[in-house]
Amino acid sequence: MAERDLDWDGGLADLRALRGLGLAETTGSLPPVQAGAPAAPAAPPSAPAAGPAGPARERRHPVRHPVRLALYCLVLFGLLAGTAAWAVLDKSVTLTVDGEARTLSTYASTVGGVLDDAGLTIGQHDVLAPSREARISDGAEIVLRRGRLLRLTVDGKAREVWVTATTVQEALDQVGYRQSGLFVSSSRSSRLPLDGFELTLRTPKTVTVVADGHHKRLRTTAATVGEVLDAAGVRLDGDDRVSQLATAAVVDGMTITVSRVVTRTTTTRTVLEYQTVEKQDPNAAPGSRKVTTKGVNGLEETSYVETYVDGRLTSRKVARVTVVVKPVDEVVVLGPPAPAAQPSQSAQPAACADFPTTGGLNWCGLAKCESGLNPAAYNPAGPYYGLYQFDLGTWTANGGTGLPSEASVAEQTRVAYNLYQARGRSPWPVCGQYL
Repeated sequence: MAERDLDWDGGLADLRALRGLGLAETTGSLPPVQAGAPAAPAAPPSAPAAGPAGPARERRHPVRHPVRLALYCLVLFGLLAGTAAWAVLDKSVTLTVDGEARTLSTYASTVGGVLDDAGLTIGQHDVLAPSREARISDGAEIVLRRGRLLRLTVDGKAREVWVTATTVQEALDQVGYRQSGLFVSSSRSSRLPLDGFELTLRTPKTVTVVADGHHKRLRTTAATVGEVLDAAGVRLDGDDRVSQLATAAVVDGMTITVSRVVTRTTTTRTVLEYQTVEKQDPNAAPGSRKVTTKGVNGLEETSYVETYVDGRLTSRKVARVTVVVKPVDEVVVLGPPAPAAQPSQSAQPAACADFPTTGGLNWCGLAKCESGLNPAAYNPAGPYYGLYQFDLGTWTANGGTGLPSEASVAEQTRVAYNLYQARGRSPWPVCGQYL
């Protein structure tokens, strides 16, 4: 019972507190409560008196407070206004950066605010749509293409351009290189980094290659003359010549000429004729001429380096000269000059009829050619003597004695016939034809 009393007292206190704030309403006055005594049960309501004559019972109405209503309205308005403000300020925006889209929820009112919220800055070469100052609404789309530095080398010429492309192919489209057959140093699908990219391009060129008698015309993106020759299947050795350096850049319309160079070594042999050395011997017979050392021809070998260009000899240079056999000089000992011989009357023929016909040969014709038919003829160049111009060595070797110019026609003809039998007409290389 005590617990129930506490609950009642507490509830009553709360109700009175609410009434003091104007937040609770009552009808009539609260009944007095005895402390420590239970509240008497409420009597059931009595029926109203019948008939008009009875006294009228006082009717009570609920008490309404304007402050309480105003407070209700203020709280409700705050809730509705906050909800509306949150709905208006929060927006869903699609942000596409370099082709990659993402959806952002933001309270920003401009494009710049959205980018700031996303941690993105705009560079000098970036492309932004709409502009940074443009205002946005729910469902707006923002596109950002960031600039990339492209270090471009085209046919050996370098330049720098800024592009907003994300791949090599897009960059080529932006800078205007769309022709077929273009050489690109990187894959066209390669992505371009933000910190720059190096790209080499070579445009197709028409080149003519002339080699081995053939003209070959080809379309190529090769960078150098050497690469063009490789593409044309032209192989070079160390001696071949090319109209341009192998490292020279290829130019449209260029003609490259290859000259085949062949180097050969040839050898020739030449006879080295011996020299005749004459020595005077005062003790030798007057007018004598004796060969003490027989002359021997030598042999010389010469090597040449010959250069042929496309099959034609263009140069011939001596590479080496070698003496294979040295010549041996012929040594001739000469006696003192012989006194001029006086021809005898018997040695002077009157005509060719006086000449013998030994061996059936025309000795008169030979003598006429060699000495003018003078049996005592003398030629100091040899010296040579007589009708047939013997030197003393040949004269004595073939059976003669003394000087040929002192012998008779018959004796000179006999010795001459002996010489003919041994050597034929060769001792008389010019006049032997008259024999």
